[in-house]
This record gives sequence, C-alpha cells and structure tokens, in this order.
Amino acid sequence: MVLTELKLLMNRNRSLHIHLQRFGIDCSQWLLRMMCGAVEIRTVYAGKTQAKACLISRLSSERAGTRFYVRGTNDDGHVANFVETEQV
Repeated sequence: MVLTELKLLMNRNRSLHIHLQRFGIDCSQWLLRMMCGAVEIRTVYAGKTQAKACLISRLSSERAGTRFYVRGTNDDGHVANFVETEQV
C-alpha cells in the first residue's frame, strides 16, 4: 500500500497487532484493511452517447468524527472529516 493511502485506513493503528508481532507473526498477510467511504456508479447520457461514470469517496482516518465534536484543523494540519473523491 502506498504511504499516502495509509491515512485512509481506519484500522491502521499498530497497537491492534502489537501483541501478535511480538511473537513474530506477520499480520500484513491476513489482517483486513478497512476504509470508510462510498462508491456510486451511474449511466451518463450526452446526446446519443452513453457512458458509465464512477465516483469513489474515502474518509480520512486522521480526524474522523461527528461534526459537533471534530472541527477545524489540528497542529499537524489534518482537517476534520477530510474526504478524498476520485472520478473514474
């Protein structure tokens, strides 16, 4: 996984696997990587031409939370509820 994508993993916290790693178990092969986001695929029409459009949105795990409790930025520059969106 690319380093820039690690901020999008919800379970990237190493403390979840630290007790297994003490015994030499490589957790990267069998632990599930979790992301919070959405995928939307639609058919788009432009005149007589038809195409498929896909939007993929992923929530950053750096400052995720409800709008009431998590606002603004922290000292590291991470903004609250940052969402990365891609068009395919």
